[in-house]
Amino acid sequence: MTPIISTLCPSILGTPIATRALSAPLAVGLKSNPPHGEATPFRDAAEAWFWTMRLIVRRSAFRSLGASVDQHRPCEPADVINALGTLIRRRRIDAVHTSVLRIWGQRQVAPCPRHDRADYATWRDAITQLEFSLRVRGIVA
Repeated sequence: MTPIISTLCPSILGTPIATRALSAPLAVGLKSNPPHGEATPFRDAAEAWFWTMRLIVRRSAFRSLGASVDQHRPCEPADVINALGTLIRRRRIDAVHTSVLRIWGQRQVAPCPRHDRADYATWRDAITQLEFSLRVRGIVA
């Protein structure tokens, strides 16, 4: 594992994730030979983040992904984590952003602008940065 990802995963998820080698280069666009036809890109970075957290939590709980995926997506959870790691290395987001992403990602809901103003501002900043990175990679439409 690369040093940034090995330090990133515990801060985001609390425990390391068991995914494919995170040091492998990212594929731009779709994965090779999608099993069920064309992949469906995410509407936005928030949807990609919630999907990533859901699959990572499922993997941690059951130690296997299973075949209960409703749509074929253009990436793996590790690709979204890699995009986040790139933003951290470039200092576009920091530990506060990753903490807010982790907390609200585990809850599977974005913070409410009325009740969680500080978290909402941090969330929007992190999601905006992540959105651009994922759009360039073809993960977000």
